[in-house]
Amino acid sequence: MPCECRQIDARNWENGSDFDWGSAYFFRVFTPLFFHIPYRVDRDIEMARFEITALGYKTKHPLKIVTEDGWFRGAVLIEIEKPDRPDPKVVQLGRGKYFSKLSALPWKELGKATMNMLKEHSLRPAALYFWYLSCPVCSEAEGYRTVIIAKSRNGEE
Repeated sequence: MPCECRQIDARNWENGSDFDWGSAYFFRVFTPLFFHIPYRVDRDIEMARFEITALGYKTKHPLKIVTEDGWFRGAVLIEIEKPDRPDPKVVQLGRGKYFSKLSALPWKELGKATMNMLKEHSLRPAALYFWYLSCPVCSEAEGYRTVIIAKSRNGEE
């Protein structure tokens, strides 16, 4: 399978930009985490992509895969075209204010970058997401690229 690593304009994400993904649809599968670290995410992505195809959904291209953070349970979110029927596995992140920061740190060090971003914006986020722009193969060859996304609680700017 060809590499599907996402190319983005880093200037749009590196300085705490805000954006709205409220209209995007994501197919969600839960994944186990160990203190915020996903440990079988590759398998869960593969299973989710199989399920997306089996259910007749179409992924958006270029592919956008995001993980939702938690202590012991998170989710893999894969962007799909607007579905033609309700499905509890299809979610929207919701309207709101999102803050982002592009990180070049290895994945195991994202906690530090996340805490710095939250302090910088004085945030206690309602949700945290990680958009991994590079796969393990590309990360080793070209460096890590992850967008850290924090959804603010109501009233936080």
